[in-house]
Amino acid sequence: MKIKGKFKSVLRDKDGNTKDVRDWKDNVVTEGGKAGVALLILGAGTAFDSVAIGSGTTGVTAGSTQLSEETNTRTSATTTTQTTDSTGDTSRFVATFTFTQTDAIKEVGIFNHASTGDCLCGQTFADVNVIDGDSLQITYDVDLD
Repeated sequence: MKIKGKFKSVLRDKDGNTKDVRDWKDNVVTEGGKAGVALLILGAGTAFDSVAIGSGTTGVTAGSTQLSEETNTRTSATTTTQTTDSTGDTSRFVATFTFTQTDAIKEVGIFNHASTGDCLCGQTFADVNVIDGDSLQITYDVDLD
Protein backbone atom coordinates (compact mmCIF):
# COMPACT_ATOMS: atom_id res chain seq x y z
CA MET A 1 0.00 0.00 0.00
CA LYS A 2 1.26 3.46 -0.84
CA ILE A 3 0.29 6.71 0.84
CA LYS A 4 0.12 9.67 -1.48
CA GLY A 5 -1.35 13.09 -1.08
CA LYS A 6 -2.27 16.22 -2.93
CA PHE A 7 -3.71 19.60 -2.01
CA LYS A 8 -5.37 22.64 -3.51
CA SER A 9 -6.13 26.11 -2.18
CA VAL A 10 -8.60 28.94 -2.63
CA LEU A 11 -7.77 32.48 -1.45
CA ARG A 12 -10.70 34.83 -0.78
CA ASP A 13 -10.82 38.48 0.21
CA LYS A 14 -12.71 39.81 3.26
CA ASP A 15 -15.94 39.92 1.22
CA GLY A 16 -15.66 36.30 0.08
CA ASN A 17 -14.55 37.09 -3.47
CA THR A 18 -12.11 34.57 -4.95
CA LYS A 19 -8.64 36.10 -5.45
CA ASP A 20 -6.50 33.05 -6.26
CA VAL A 21 -7.09 29.36 -6.94
CA ARG A 22 -4.35 26.72 -6.98
CA ASP A 23 -5.22 23.37 -8.49
CA TRP A 24 -4.15 20.01 -7.07
CA LYS A 25 -0.44 19.58 -6.34
CA ASP A 26 1.27 16.38 -5.18
CA ASN A 27 3.09 16.29 -1.85
CA VAL A 28 5.80 14.45 0.09
CA VAL A 29 4.83 11.79 2.66
CA THR A 30 7.24 11.80 5.61
CA GLU A 31 8.83 8.87 7.46
CA GLY A 32 7.17 10.05 10.68
CA GLY A 33 3.86 10.18 8.87
CA LYS A 34 4.20 6.57 7.72
CA ALA A 35 5.10 5.50 11.27
CA GLY A 36 2.08 7.42 12.60
CA VAL A 37 -0.24 5.65 10.14
CA ALA A 38 1.24 2.27 11.17
CA LEU A 39 0.42 3.06 14.81
CA LEU A 40 -3.14 4.05 13.89
CA ILE A 41 -3.61 0.70 12.10
CA LEU A 42 -2.67 -0.99 15.39
CA GLY A 43 -5.20 1.12 17.29
CA ALA A 44 -2.53 3.33 18.83
CA GLY A 45 -1.19 6.76 17.96
CA THR A 46 -2.88 10.09 17.44
CA ALA A 47 -5.17 10.97 14.54
CA PHE A 48 -3.88 13.35 11.91
CA ASP A 49 -6.33 16.27 12.05
CA SER A 50 -4.43 19.56 11.94
CA VAL A 51 -3.34 21.63 8.96
CA ALA A 52 -0.37 24.01 9.17
CA ILE A 53 0.78 26.66 6.71
CA GLY A 54 4.04 28.56 6.52
CA SER A 55 6.22 31.01 4.69
CA GLY A 56 9.32 28.82 4.35
CA THR A 57 10.92 27.65 1.13
CA THR A 58 13.06 24.76 2.41
CA GLY A 59 10.48 22.17 1.43
CA VAL A 60 9.19 19.06 3.13
CA THR A 61 11.36 15.96 2.75
CA ALA A 62 10.88 12.33 3.84
CA GLY A 63 12.70 13.19 7.09
CA SER A 64 10.75 16.38 7.89
CA THR A 65 9.04 16.70 11.26
CA GLN A 66 7.70 20.24 10.81
CA LEU A 67 7.36 23.04 8.28
CA SER A 68 10.42 25.26 7.89
CA GLU A 69 8.63 28.52 8.86
CA GLU A 70 5.18 27.78 10.22
CA THR A 71 2.92 30.83 10.46
CA ASN A 72 -0.48 31.42 12.06
CA THR A 73 -1.94 28.77 14.32
CA ARG A 74 -2.51 25.24 13.14
CA THR A 75 -6.14 24.72 12.28
CA SER A 76 -8.21 21.70 13.12
CA ALA A 77 -9.47 20.30 9.84
CA THR A 78 -12.91 19.11 8.91
CA THR A 79 -12.26 15.52 7.88
CA THR A 80 -14.19 13.16 5.62
CA THR A 81 -13.48 10.12 3.48
CA GLN A 82 -13.58 10.29 -0.29
CA THR A 83 -13.37 7.70 -3.04
CA THR A 84 -10.34 7.81 -5.35
CA ASP A 85 -9.61 4.20 -6.38
CA SER A 86 -11.94 2.25 -4.09
CA THR A 87 -14.72 3.25 -1.71
CA GLY A 88 -13.48 5.42 1.17
CA ASP A 89 -9.76 5.06 0.38
CA THR A 90 -8.96 8.78 0.70
CA SER A 91 -8.92 11.01 3.77
CA ARG A 92 -9.88 14.63 3.05
CA PHE A 93 -8.81 17.51 5.31
CA VAL A 94 -10.37 20.96 4.82
CA ALA A 95 -9.09 23.92 6.85
CA THR A 96 -9.53 27.67 6.50
CA PHE A 97 -7.04 30.26 7.76
CA THR A 98 -8.03 33.92 8.26
CA PHE A 99 -5.32 36.57 8.16
CA THR A 100 -4.77 39.78 10.11
CA GLN A 101 -1.43 40.52 8.45
CA THR A 102 0.33 40.53 5.10
CA ASP A 103 2.28 37.37 4.33
CA ALA A 104 3.45 35.12 1.52
CA ILE A 105 2.26 31.57 2.22
CA LYS A 106 4.54 28.99 0.62
CA GLU A 107 4.10 25.67 2.45
CA VAL A 108 1.45 23.39 3.91
CA GLY A 109 1.40 20.21 5.99
CA ILE A 110 -0.86 17.75 7.83
CA PHE A 111 -0.08 17.03 11.51
CA ASN A 112 -1.41 14.88 14.36
CA HIS A 113 -1.27 17.60 17.01
CA ALA A 114 -2.38 21.23 17.24
CA SER A 115 1.12 22.53 18.02
CA THR A 116 3.67 19.66 17.91
CA GLY A 117 3.28 16.08 16.71
CA ASP A 118 4.19 14.19 13.57
CA CYS A 119 4.06 15.61 10.06
CA LEU A 120 2.18 13.17 7.82
CA CYS A 121 2.87 15.02 4.59
CA GLY A 122 3.48 18.44 3.15
CA GLN A 123 4.79 20.53 0.29
CA THR A 124 5.94 23.97 -0.78
CA PHE A 125 4.33 25.96 -3.60
CA ALA A 126 4.52 29.31 -5.37
CA ASP A 127 3.68 32.25 -3.09
CA VAL A 128 0.07 32.88 -2.15
CA ASN A 129 0.16 36.53 -1.09
CA VAL A 130 -2.36 37.33 1.64
CA ILE A 131 -3.40 40.59 3.30
CA ASP A 132 -5.46 41.52 6.35
CA GLY A 133 -8.98 40.10 6.02
CA ASP A 134 -8.12 37.38 3.48
CA SER A 135 -8.95 33.72 4.08
CA LEU A 136 -7.15 30.73 2.62
CA GLN A 137 -8.96 27.41 2.35
CA ILE A 138 -6.78 24.34 2.02
CA THR A 139 -8.24 21.04 0.80
CA TYR A 140 -5.84 18.13 1.28
CA ASP A 141 -6.45 14.55 0.13
CA VAL A 142 -4.40 11.62 1.40
CA ASP A 143 -4.99 8.52 -0.73
CA LEU A 144 -4.15 4.99 0.42
CA ASP A 145 -3.39 3.34 -2.89
